[in-house]
Amino acid sequence: MHANANSLLELYISYASFDKLERLVVDEHGHPVIYPHLASLFLRDIGADADDFSPILESIAPFPQLRVFQSQIKYPFGDDTVFRGNSSSLEDIYLMGDYKIIKMLYGCGVFARGRLKSLRKLMVADRVVEIDNVDAVIDTYMAVIDNVLPSLKELLSF
Repeated sequence: MHANANSLLELYISYASFDKLERLVVDEHGHPVIYPHLASLFLRDIGADADDFSPILESIAPFPQLRVFQSQIKYPFGDDTVFRGNSSSLEDIYLMGDYKIIKMLYGCGVFARGRLKSLRKLMVADRVVEIDNVDAVIDTYMAVIDNVLPSLKELLSF
């Protein structure tokens, strides 16, 4: 896959383990892998979810032309790895996660006002988890919605 990183336009990953997903953006020697033309990234059917992830490499933007990100699994990175460098190209996001993931991405600035200039569709599938502070959850989700709403044509949450 890394050998074809320069030419890939779409990438579908399924039936991999969570610990292997880090290898998507960092090779076996710890060097960043960039997919300069990748327009669509789909993650699905990956084994059991891991609970916590560490940030990968703060300085890399592995998917600079990404238009569609669809994750049918819990978001697999501990930072904004998928969303770096593609704020003007990203159009559709389907994100499965929970409040901790949305809060982390919000804290990384993924949903900052004006960042996702081309975003047209945002779908968030929130996994039910025990929530200590419901008001904080609502505030975070409302801030995300408020910041991305001007460009959206479709917003779905379930």
